[in-house]
Amino acid sequence: MGRYKLNAFQVEKLAPLARDKKYFDGAGLFLLVKKSGSKLWRYKYSFAGKEKTLSIGPYPLVSLKKAREFHTQAMEMLLEGKDPSIEKQKQRHQQSLDSNELTFESIYRAWRDVRAPQLAPATQKKNSCLVEKNLLPYIGMRSITDLTRIDFVICLDRVVARGAISTAKRLATLAHTIMLYAANRGLLDKLCTTDLQKAIYQAQVSNHYAAITNPKEFGKLLVKIENYQGSFEIRSALALAPMLFQRPGEVLAMEWSEVDL
Repeated sequence: MGRYKLNAFQVEKLAPLARDKKYFDGAGLFLLVKKSGSKLWRYKYSFAGKEKTLSIGPYPLVSLKKAREFHTQAMEMLLEGKDPSIEKQKQRHQQSLDSNELTFESIYRAWRDVRAPQLAPATQKKNSCLVEKNLLPYIGMRSITDLTRIDFVICLDRVVARGAISTAKRLATLAHTIMLYAANRGLLDKLCTTDLQKAIYQAQVSNHYAAITNPKEFGKLLVKIENYQGSFEIRSALALAPMLFQRPGEVLAMEWSEVDL
């Protein structure tokens, strides 16, 4: 351990200067302190006769101890005849492939294959259409571990904007079921789709009461009122209604003081 030049206290206290400065720890490992204040671990090495630099990570996310561990691993790769930078690229590529296996679309299709035999063909088709039209184009290629509740809410809002409230509610249920499938298989630590239907809001719609607008039909109504054989009170209220244009409750509660004879 005597070959190392830096210690944790020094690394923490290093302050930015007017220019970027490198602080070497030994065997090619150094901390680049940029004038902006960021601190970046780097490994300077030679491979196949070419000088190269490997980016290890930022401090303090990568501590001095962790940087030395990465540095040791990189030197071991060199001893095996491997380029640490190329190996890092391979690791990132593999991580990307692994991540693609956990996209929302891949999980949906796995869930669909399991669930399909339990549903009627018409229901299968309807569910597939809902998900593939309203979710996959927007979040299909996203990793399920990166998805948040707001991602699903935005998709639901698009459906609600079309006035398809019942469709949005069904879609919310499907989204939660798909994510629950992933969680039950250990692919998710936390669900973001619980009670997703509660995120669906719809504008209050004014309901208009039915009304007769055809003169002939209105004439038939007046005849029926005239021929009504009920109580005197009801007959009187019905007779007044076409003349006063008031709601039934207002006609019944009307007082003589409010009538201009």
